[in-house]
Amino acid sequence: MTEVTAVFIPIIAIIMVFSIPIVAMVVEYKQKRNKTQLVQKAIELGTPIDNLKLDEPKKRLPYRSGMVMLAIGIGVIIFGVVMGNTIAGFDQGGTGAFFGGGAIVGLIGLALLINDRMNYDRFFKNDD
Repeated sequence: MTEVTAVFIPIIAIIMVFSIPIVAMVVEYKQKRNKTQLVQKAIELGTPIDNLKLDEPKKRLPYRSGMVMLAIGIGVIIFGVVMGNTIAGFDQGGTGAFFGGGAIVGLIGLALLINDRMNYDRFFKNDD
């Protein structure tokens, strides 16, 4: 059983590490394609391209990135606890790595939440 998990966990980690950049590239490609189609449609209709506001930055939702990072950190810690309790021999340093990694990611999420809370009025309120 431990030989299977010793092979299975690195394979899952490698798949997850390489899938994130692939998804990012696909999303970026689709966004560029949509912008190109929008510009082509504007040219066909005779609309000035300056009126399209293609590169206008979007306001991000407050607290979203902090909550996601905190949830990922907690999930990594829980995964380490579950793996340490279910797999014999895994708790010999394996759970410590999950606790450390989860704590770092969770603390980054907590810092993002605190930052958003401290700067909420300055960044997310409309200046009417």
